[in-house]
Parts: sequence; structure tokens; C-alpha cells
Amino acid sequence: MLSIFVCLRLYLLGCAVIMLISCSLLLFSSSTILPVRARTKKQKGALETILFIRHELMVACESASHAAGDEPIVVGGHKGVIQRGPKAPNDSATITKKSTGWEVLMYLGMALRIDETMCALAAMAPKIVAVLSPEGENSGVWISVEKEENRPILEAFYDGLRKAGLHTHGYSEFMDTARWSVCLIDVTDGMLLPCVADIKIGYIRHSPHTPPEKMARIQKKRLIQPLAIRLCGALHHFYRTISNEQCIERETCEKDIGYLLHKDEDHRRCLRAFFSSTVSMKQEGSGNKCSDSEVLSARLKACCRHVEKLLSFFTSSVGCALLERTAFVSTSLLLLYDAVSCVSDKVGNNDAADVRVYLIDYARVSDRRLNFTEENIGFLRGLENFLFLIS
Repeated sequence: MLSIFVCLRLYLLGCAVIMLISCSLLLFSSSTILPVRARTKKQKGALETILFIRHELMVACESASHAAGDEPIVVGGHKGVIQRGPKAPNDSATITKKSTGWEVLMYLGMALRIDETMCALAAMAPKIVAVLSPEGENSGVWISVEKEENRPILEAFYDGLRKAGLHTHGYSEFMDTARWSVCLIDVTDGMLLPCVADIKIGYIRHSPHTPPEKMARIQKKRLIQPLAIRLCGALHHFYRTISNEQCIERETCEKDIGYLLHKDEDHRRCLRAFFSSTVSMKQEGSGNKCSDSEVLSARLKACCRHVEKLLSFFTSSVGCALLERTAFVSTSLLLLYDAVSCVSDKVGNNDAADVRVYLIDYARVSDRRLNFTEENIGFLRGLENFLFLIS
């Protein structure tokens, strides 16, 4: 994805091509008549302009060629874990991440469409492209989930992980450590000004079998989330008008931002700021007035529809059956939209409301018998509270 700087630079240099052509005509229309030493100052200036613009065009094109390999957008606590992946068969950008056996089991269940539950869940999660087993890590051979000839080996992976999970009675090195890798579609691909937020769902993000060292790290921050949600991080683009010109500002919120939000109103203000294209998410921007209320309202309503769909699934008979056998521990809602939809006054609410919501982070999603009760985990309560805060 091209950076804003590269896009702007290419645009300006594209406009400068007109100047390049004009200067070329000025220089070369008389170059056959005058020797080099006899050229006028105006012609020499034109030559310098041509050389400068050519240099800038080469630099911009070089930057653009490197943009495709830009680091993926990572918010929350996954920096260094998520990498840029190979292109998908449909030429979409991808990301790769190290995964536990539990997470791979979930994604393979969705990819293989094992049952009605996994089919429904697949529509709410980023699409998996390929999987890399621990044995295949040295060779780097990814197994594509889209190739029909790979289905037998993918089914073998799934069955092996499922059986390992059934025979797990506590912390399992095989299931609980990130020995696998998954390649997922980059859901920000194609966005010009992506806004992304990671919302951790649930009161807790540990189980009775969480290793002591992991528990110690959790307790240093906050063991229980009172509202069953926590903002883990965000990337936000918004606009400020300076000297009658619209300027784009980019802000990043690290994972500690969630620990600074205590009351309902704190969360509500921060979430509304994320969906606004005129207000900063940072505390110092809390006094700024939102000047894009219609766009903000459209985005909030679109987000509500996605979360309501999630809740509707998990409270249905199929979803309840899934929750009875599976504990959704430490999962997240990934919220995203393209802030470029707010640039033009001609953009309608339908464009601005192109908000996407995904359920991600299945690394700790495992058998219910290995975890606390749903009342203690608070997965459903977190979804309900999030919906309340943005409604």
C-alpha cells in the first residue's frame, strides 16, 4: 500500500510533467540552432528544471516500487509477530503470524467448513490463505487452503490438532505455544488512509492453566477488565483545517491506552473519536468538537450492525452450542475503515459507512473444560458492553 507521502509526491510530480514538457519544448526547439555555450539563461534554467524533475520522478517511482513491501499495519501487542506475507492467488496482500495449535485449529475449521458453526464464523474472521506446520518451517513450504489437492493434508492437520486438544488436560506445549504459522488476507489492503483499532473482549485473558510467568505479566497491568473490553491500540487518520487548508494527521495509540480508560464515558469518547475524521483520540484532543457528525453517525451505525450480527450468532442455538464447548478467551474485535472517504464533500453516508469488523486472535480459544465459565470470561458481556458504548 502506498504511503500518504508517496501518493502526494507522485500526484505533485505528475502535475509537474506539464512543466517538464514545456521546458523541453523551450530547450529543444532552439537547440539545433544555438550551440551549448550560446544558450540563453532561460534555456539553461529549463535544462536544470528538466534534470531536477527527472531526478524527483526517479526517486518517487523508486519509493512507489518499494511501497508494495511496506510493513503491515499492526496495532495492539503483536509488533514483531506479524510480517508481510506473499501475494494471495487473487493478488491481494497478506500477512503472516506465528500461531498456537488452538488458533490453527480454529482457522482450519473455518477454511475446511467443518460444520455449520465454522461456516458462520468464517464470515466474521479474516480469510486464511495458507498454513505452515512446525515440521515445514525449515523448508518454508506453505500449504495453500484454496487448492483442492491440499485438502487431505489440511484435514490431517485438523484431525491431529483436534485429537491433541481432546487429550490436553492443562497447559500443552504442543497446543499452547506458537509453533505454527498462518497466512491471512491483509484486511487493510487497498485502503489509502486506514483507521484500525484492536478491542480486546472479555473480563480476563487467562485460564486456570496459564503459566505463572504469563500470569505475572498480566497482573502487572490489570488482571480483570471491569467492562469486559479494552482498547489495545489504534491507528487513526484525521483532518485538521490549518490556514484554510485540510491537513491529514496520523496518530497511533499504543496498547497502554486501554488502561487509561476507566469510566463508560472515557471509553465512549475514545471510540467516538476513532470513528471521527476530525477529532484526535488522545486525551489532549478531547475538547475538540466533531465537525463530521453525519459521517460519524453513519460509521457508528455500520459498526453496530456488525457487532449485532456477531451477538445474534453467538446467542443463537448454533452459537450457544459453540460457546458450551469452546471458550473464547482473549479474542479481539478488529475495527477498520478508510478515512479517505471523508475527504470529499460529495461522498455520501454509504461511502463513509464502509466500516468492517472482524473477530480475531484465537490463540487462547480452547476447550471449555480447560477454562473458566463464560460468566467469568465475559465474552458475550464484552460484545454487549461494546455495543452499548457505541450506540
